[in-house]
Amino acid sequence: MRRRTALPVTATTALLAAALLLPATAAAADPAPTTGATPGTSAPTTDPTVQITGLQAQQTNHGYVLRAAVSGEVDHVVFTLHQSIPTGGPGPRISLTVSQPSPDGTWQTTGPLGVPHGFYWLSAYAYSADGTPSYEEILGGNALPLTPIPVFHNTVFSTGPLSYDAPAETVTGKLTTYDPDTGDTGVPWTGPLTVQASAGNTQASGNVATTKTIAADGSWSISFQPQPNGNGDLPVSVQAALPGLPCPECLQEIITGPSTSVPTALNWPTRIVLDHTSATATAGTKTTVSGVMEYQDTTGWHPLPHTWLFLGSHDTHSSVAQAQTDAAGRFTFTATVPDTTTSWAINPISSIAPYLTLNSADYTITAVADQPSLQLSGASIDANSNLTFHQTVTSATGTPNGTVQLQQSADGHTGWTTITTLPATTATHTVRVSNPHGYWRLYTPTTPGYTQAVSDTVHTFRYQSRITGGPTNTSVRPGTWVHFTGTLTQQGYGPWAPCAGQSVQLWFRPAGSTRTYLEGTAHTNTQGAFALWVRPTTSGTWTLTYQTTSPWNTNASTSTTVHVS
Repeated sequence: MRRRTALPVTATTALLAAALLLPATAAAADPAPTTGATPGTSAPTTDPTVQITGLQAQQTNHGYVLRAAVSGEVDHVVFTLHQSIPTGGPGPRISLTVSQPSPDGTWQTTGPLGVPHGFYWLSAYAYSADGTPSYEEILGGNALPLTPIPVFHNTVFSTGPLSYDAPAETVTGKLTTYDPDTGDTGVPWTGPLTVQASAGNTQASGNVATTKTIAADGSWSISFQPQPNGNGDLPVSVQAALPGLPCPECLQEIITGPSTSVPTALNWPTRIVLDHTSATATAGTKTTVSGVMEYQDTTGWHPLPHTWLFLGSHDTHSSVAQAQTDAAGRFTFTATVPDTTTSWAINPISSIAPYLTLNSADYTITAVADQPSLQLSGASIDANSNLTFHQTVTSATGTPNGTVQLQQSADGHTGWTTITTLPATTATHTVRVSNPHGYWRLYTPTTPGYTQAVSDTVHTFRYQSRITGGPTNTSVRPGTWVHFTGTLTQQGYGPWAPCAGQSVQLWFRPAGSTRTYLEGTAHTNTQGAFALWVRPTTSGTWTLTYQTTSPWNTNASTSTTVHVS
């Protein structure tokens, strides 16, 4: 059992006699040194006729008093003090003999103990008239502090109530020195010491504070902000701890000081007042939610500064944004508008809860799907069916996947198909198309947060040219004549028609070469037909080409490989 030395709260030395009495306990359970019989005596061989029934060491206003309660015909009592050495080595053993009982029937010392200051283990024997000793009685607990120790005086606790406005508890007082020989407490404590103030649950953060600063007159002060219990008054106490240990197996010497209960003002209301409780905004854009957070005390509502708030979804309980109130209690969240209408909750961080009642607010954001604006202009088609156009994309949040689709239709009304996907930026593009007289538009689909967007439709026109035909034989011997025949046709809005009076060229690229050679030119007749003769000497690719000179036609070509062996 750990012994705590209790000294009076009041400053007068006359009340020191009311200090804690230290009860005796069985020796086998205590960390006390093994002590034999007093020198000159021996342990009893049979049950003794005298016994010690209680052993005490008491702090009084005239110094320490050792006291023993006995039974049987006792002739004298011997108290033995065995000094405890901090290093763990053996200390001196001092015996004090009391030859007559006190008026109350106990056997006790009546004057200063006169032992060197230190920490001691106490034991005692009672003796009968024939010198037979009792069993040894040992005082359990920590070693006795027969040394100057601090005494609390004039301890003052701030009266509270502790609240959000006044969360600090301040404890002040003075420490004087108790003289174990005389009981005097008039000298200020000047030795090293740690004073500790604690409140409520000492495991909670902030509920314990210490100081080692003791003024020359013994005064000290501790101010701390404990967490309230949550159920009314808060117990607050002080104690002092002497440095070091009396012995290796001893506990630190603790002097218990005064205690009190301090009222707390709990559950003050809070509120979140929004500048607006709802808004309508385009999905994907940024929006702000602002307001002020306040708390209410006995005088009214006041700003709640430097408090973190979270903006989150009721459905997923996830945090969308966070903000801290300023000195005026104001806050502003910046958040991205969701794809669908959503109700957001504004909640304060829970750490303000000890004195305040948490409150929340709701904010509804009505999401409007973004409507990108698409423009297609300046479209033209060249002889190689390359469509060149300028696109302009305007949107608050971009487009789905950051792209736009280029679509084609034969009549500008039906059968729209996507032929390529382009970045959703304002730019000029060139795209090869299969229909030089088609209709074109830009398009983005309906997706979460976006509505369908379609540009204006543009139209280009060139007759699409086509060459059909080729060699009569694709495998010949060197020098053999090969006959190339074919037809050049064109198509506008109707069926394919002959293209008369046009030049068709025949080009040859030998196998394994990158160069091409013009081998002949033919002209189409009124039916668009043409014919050419050549004598291949090596294998390669033969290409019939039509290079238009008209702004209304496209080029055309067809290739065939002829093997010569």
